[in-house]
Amino acid sequence: MPAYAQAAREGRLPVVPNAAPPLLPGRSAGAMANRVILPFVAGFFGCIVLALLSDRLVVAVCVLSLVGVVVAFRAWRRVGERNLEEFQHGYTTLQLISGAFGWAGFPSREQQRRHGRTMPWDYAGVWRLGSDGAVITAPDTTVLPPGLYPSPHRDDAWEIWTGCAWMGSYRPAPPAR
Repeated sequence: MPAYAQAAREGRLPVVPNAAPPLLPGRSAGAMANRVILPFVAGFFGCIVLALLSDRLVVAVCVLSLVGVVVAFRAWRRVGERNLEEFQHGYTTLQLISGAFGWAGFPSREQQRRHGRTMPWDYAGVWRLGSDGAVITAPDTTVLPPGLYPSPHRDDAWEIWTGCAWMGSYRPAPPAR
């Protein structure tokens, strides 16, 4: 595929180093995910308890819950962006079995027919690191790592590869290194 070869020459493809890479500066995708998931779950159950305690609070709890969902969705998108940054450097600190981050929408309708609403992920091609940088597993160098690649479906577009499926979500090309 000519676009793939050109992207490789330009240094735009995910690079999986031979040794575990250092963590990027700032909070890791795994740490960010914990900061989104745990408060969201606690807040959800807190809202249920409040609604059960008082009929007068039901409307307020519904509004608060809706605001919480919007905030959590936006925060989850930032987790996904950070995860893509980690992929570009050959590692991940977050491991999902399936899911999406809301990058340019959820999986395409074609992908949803194949895989359901959430996409399967395979991290075998990248270093799996803890949020502290400790190695969890080394990559399988025979596997294409997850990340952004020139799309096989659209010319001049980049698509998210989950490690086992094309997501059908398109993004601008990452910057050259």
